[in-house]
Amino acid sequence: MAKPKIKFEDAILKLEEIVHKMEDQSTSLEETFKLYKEGVSLYETCAKTIAAIEKDVTILVEKSKGILTEEPFDSMEDEHE
Repeated sequence: MAKPKIKFEDAILKLEEIVHKMEDQSTSLEETFKLYKEGVSLYETCAKTIAAIEKDVTILVEKSKGILTEEPFDSMEDEHE
């Protein structure tokens, strides 16, 4: 049976909770490793959500003479690297 899809905001909150538990000195090594694996899974879910949203984001860019044009979000990243 497939896991139910977690909302992005809920995944972020769960990741914060996991980090706090992992930072707690009383958490056992076994529990820390279990939390780590869960955190990696949540991170991947969040990264996929962000990537999907970035594909749909369009940025208005002002060209010469004040003319606005639309460009995909990905092309803006290339300019800043």
